[in-house]
Amino acid sequence: MNAHQLTLIGLGLALAGAAAFALGALSIVRGNRDYSGPSDAAHRREKVAYLIGSSLLFVGFALQLWAAVIRR
Repeated sequence: MNAHQLTLIGLGLALAGAAAFALGALSIVRGNRDYSGPSDAAHRREKVAYLIGSSLLFVGFALQLWAAVIRR
């Protein structure tokens, strides 16, 4: 794999991680609009989405950093 391909894969993973992170936040925002507030299941989904999103962001940025080091 060359550096350009690694950069594109890293960008895709980081984008997917940001989307997962946003979906977790959106589940809580939608739960706060309800009178009873967010459920325990919504909190669990939020935590899982944050975990998956942050992991994907980390891997994506690490791949982009690795591609930048290879490029030199």
